[in-house]
Amino acid sequence: MLDRPFGAMREIDAAVHGDHRARHHAGQDGERVQQLPERAGVRHHHEGVEVERHTLQQIADAVWLWKECNNPEALNKIIHPTEKLLLDKPYIIVKDSAASALCHGAPLLRPGLVEVGEELSSGLEVAAFTTKNEVVGIVKMSKSFSEISSIDSGEIGKPVMILMEQDRYPPQWNK
Repeated sequence: MLDRPFGAMREIDAAVHGDHRARHHAGQDGERVQQLPERAGVRHHHEGVEVERHTLQQIADAVWLWKECNNPEALNKIIHPTEKLLLDKPYIIVKDSAASALCHGAPLLRPGLVEVGEELSSGLEVAAFTTKNEVVGIVKMSKSFSEISSIDSGEIGKPVMILMEQDRYPPQWNK
């Protein structure tokens, strides 16, 4: 037995999705419908980036819809993959062996680099991705694009923040 009335289901869906028509219809069955704050789910700008805010009640309702009604749509609109946070950062692509080494705290070496943009400069923090588009973390580059292009070996960056699990890729170096 579900612990929320059917009319509340439509209200929850309206709250999470921002559909004002569904919010209006939710109260037609004679049920009392709680009005949500107007600022919930509203998009705001923070440091030039558009950010969508959600209340804890909206998040709880989205989890309830997912668990009780097998409806993950509302939760998927609230929770985003980590990679989405790094879309505005310059990026590099690294080999799986380099991803493993970075996850264990090792510096990024030139042989582990697969792809790099021309805008890369020394001291720039970049997002590091694997060839499978999995985020490894943030790396502070110690060499520019032109310096990297002219070398075949050596250190080119150090990990600042690692987001990948340490055991995602097995170590591929000699201990």
